Amino acid sequence: MPVTKTKSTEVIRALTEMGFNVFGENRVREAKEKIKELNNVKFEMIGHLQTNKVRDAIDIFTRIQSVDSLKLLTEINERASKKKIAMPVLIEVNISGESQKYGFLPGEIMNLFRVTSSLKFVNIEGLMGMASLTNDTEKIRKEFYTLRILYERLNGEGYNLNVLSMGMTDDFELAIMEGSNMVRIGRAFFEGLEI
Repeated sequence: MPVTKTKSTEVIRALTEMGFNVFGENRVREAKEKIKELNNVKFEMIGHLQTNKVRDAIDIFTRIQSVDSLKLLTEINERASKKKIAMPVLIEVNISGESQKYGFLPGEIMNLFRVTSSLKFVNIEGLMGMASLTNDTEKIRKEFYTLRILYERLNGEGYNLNVLSMGMTDDFELAIMEGSNMVRIGRAFFEGLEI
């Protein structure tokens, strides 16, 4: 998935001509402005989402990948119920354990899924995580492995997840080796691309 934060609508249009139609955005306001000018384009929220922006997010995004708290998940459920839709979401897991990153800790995930079975207006489609920003490839692989094991365990319990979103510009190859089926690429995607 190309990440188009800070990219112009002209760039996004050029990407649609290359066959892309789903893009990752980090901010509600930026995506809201872009969507006004673009047709047949889908945006997914990949940045931190504040609860007071959920109403707009549901209108703009086809999926929210960065659900990092039960409070946020509950707010999405409430807002989606008013629109009578089931909002697709991914649960963000803090696999690096870094305090500056958002997300549930790996040990909280199994209980979270048991609690969320009562939320009828969110469709939890998978997990999302970001590894540590380090050159230690073994550490990165272990973090991605942790997320994949959680994903497999949840599927083993019947949750029917189909998205494992992990890997960005600096570590997407390691993420793919550890089972990622969605990578979010920004800088590397646009380096050398003539648009």
